[in-house]
Amino acid sequence: MNPLFRIFPLAFAITLALLPEAHAVDYVLTNGQETFNSDRVIDGAIDVNSTDGNTSTLTINSGATVTSEGGRIVGQASRTGVNMAQANVVVEGAGSRWVVPRTSFVLGNTIVVGGVGQGDLTVRNGGQVSVRDLDLGDVSGARSNAFSNATLSVSGQNSLVDAVNIEAGGVFVYRSSITANEGARINSQQVDIDSVVRLSGAGTRWDNSGSFRNRNDLTLENGAVLTSNELRLGSAVVNR
Repeated sequence: MNPLFRIFPLAFAITLALLPEAHAVDYVLTNGQETFNSDRVIDGAIDVNSTDGNTSTLTINSGATVTSEGGRIVGQASRTGVNMAQANVVVEGAGSRWVVPRTSFVLGNTIVVGGVGQGDLTVRNGGQVSVRDLDLGDVSGARSNAFSNATLSVSGQNSLVDAVNIEAGGVFVYRSSITANEGARINSQQVDIDSVVRLSGAGTRWDNSGSFRNRNDLTLENGAVLTSNELRLGSAVVNR
């Protein structure tokens, strides 16, 4: 046999070993805790969900880059609101990233936070999230109720959420909030939200290149900055 054919399988195995861990389907975490501390490529969406009275948390840390085709962070509470369910994704630490590659397709470009319970996306201590569409809501409106709650929290130097579109509110989301502090940054192109927004601290900024509309409270304090080409608060319009 030609010696080249004996070498090739070994080289192929070494090449595979050097690739990030890959998954062929959606990654689903229900009522559990998981940590990604090394690079991963999810060939599908990340779905972190919880049911009645339970909590699910996915943490990305230790400089890991996790790539997926969208994601959902959705708690599913009872309709009485007695047993609230909470779903969380935490991206923390320098170099830790959750990346949703931006494509021209409708599907696979969105991170949805919220649902009929509590959904939290927390980015801190230098962690970063990149996505085309960030929705603080739940597309499955038939299951929503008055206990929906979506939260985006960004804190710490070099922490960043970078999105093209950020949306929140509408018919099926009843409470949502966005906070950034301690030098964190949010970048966007279009914002249409009904959220309580609080930006706090020197170096903290939200830079939006297009229209920014919020039908709820907006607070800037202690040196935080918001820039936008057009700003709409309630029915008011402020052009830069």
